[in-house]
Amino acid sequence: MLAVVFMTLAIMELSFGLIPIGLIGSVIVLIQSLILGLIILLVALRTKSRFYIPFLVFPLLILISIFSFFIVSKIQSNLSTNRANKLIEAINRFHKSNHKYPARLDDLAGKQIKSIPSTGQGIGIRQFRYRTDTTSRYWLSYDSYLGVTNWFNSETERWHSED
Repeated sequence: MLAVVFMTLAIMELSFGLIPIGLIGSVIVLIQSLILGLIILLVALRTKSRFYIPFLVFPLLILISIFSFFIVSKIQSNLSTNRANKLIEAINRFHKSNHKYPARLDDLAGKQIKSIPSTGQGIGIRQFRYRTDTTSRYWLSYDSYLGVTNWFNSETERWHSED
């Protein structure tokens, strides 16, 4: 089971780029595990030996790892969006009291929000990106999986995704 966890985390960590390396790696591992499982099953059936049956566990663990990648990435995406929405509320409170948007997210810490949260994406700590060009708008963004960037535009008050 520990192998499943490490493999899932490795696939998720590799998928943070402009090229969806994690997805390509997942598909390759999936194909390899299916072929390996089929070979093991054929050998076990042909030799009528139960010795090979435990080796079917490895391909099954690979499949579980790949499917758990999608489950965990959905959970982390929801977590990141919830944290970002709290940041958006703090930015709007700052704007309401100061009649301008903060120059940096760090300007919110301790005043509008206890601390600046990190995104819920990946294994390491990933920060939200914030940019403002006038006193009337700002953008908040974070990287998701497979090279997708989610960003919030304060003018439209909507989330957008780009790859």
